[in-house]
Amino acid sequence: MTPQVFPLANGAQLGYEILGADHLKRGVRPIVLINGMSGRYEDWETLSIPLSKLRPVLVFDHRDFGASIVKTSKREEITTLSMAEDAIALIGHLGFRGIDACGGSMGGVILQQILILASTTPSAVPFRIHHALLAATTTKIPRGDPEFIEYLSKPPPVDGRFTDEGKMTIARLMVELGYDVDFLRTPEGKAKVEKLLPSMILKRPSKQIARQALSVRNTDTRPLLPSIPSSIPILVIHGTKDRIIHYAESNYLTRHIKHAQRIAIDPSGKVPGSVPSEAYGHSWCEYFEPRIWVNVVQTFTKGGVEEERVKL
Repeated sequence: MTPQVFPLANGAQLGYEILGADHLKRGVRPIVLINGMSGRYEDWETLSIPLSKLRPVLVFDHRDFGASIVKTSKREEITTLSMAEDAIALIGHLGFRGIDACGGSMGGVILQQILILASTTPSAVPFRIHHALLAATTTKIPRGDPEFIEYLSKPPPVDGRFTDEGKMTIARLMVELGYDVDFLRTPEGKAKVEKLLPSMILKRPSKQIARQALSVRNTDTRPLLPSIPSSIPILVIHGTKDRIIHYAESNYLTRHIKHAQRIAIDPSGKVPGSVPSEAYGHSWCEYFEPRIWVNVVQTFTKGGVEEERVKL
């Protein structure tokens, strides 16, 4: 499916798709999936495709990335707040009156910014956020494995150029850090990395990844997290084997958002919305069966059953 385009100021744009758009006619609330650093919306397919069989799913690429690359863009400095404002503008343009949202990694930081804006400056967010899922994310410069911290502290130079070999080296590092070491040693793990690598250098400009990395380094949402009201349920998803953002970072979320809850753990699978274990990595929705994560989302958000309208 060809992505649709929403024009932003200064010649930029957001490329997006609404999967399962027919569900809007049945009054099912959309869920918005927000990409992490270096992520493209296709990276959500393990979750977005099965979810779209049940509800509308909005996926999009951040400005100057993936489907949002356009020559007319002036490529301004970006922040996690400006990316949040881009997302708000897109959702407002589509006419959604209410959403559920899930942000992964940097996308979770962006979602925190949206939640804070909705709480502190309600007029800036023209829709209601019914539920928010903060997955494998952080509130500040995160603690992670040394390889990632070195990458985050010295990301690709904004004005530099990389050979294809250099891009592939960075791509391999980022893909492998998404999984735990034990999984990477298995034939399945090795095969997954090799399968993902070619797509990791397509329409993922190293300069823009550097800008995204800088935006995360310059963010600290902790002071304003308590402003998020308890009327917005928050689910924290974080695996103990996360090598990019260590599990302990999620404690800041539960400490500063008092009503935030962690995902339920139930090896038997009898508890609705649970996962069998906390032992998963940064690429959380690539662990376990997709139906498990679909159940997590649908249980927490109550299936998004509420009338919504959108301009199609």
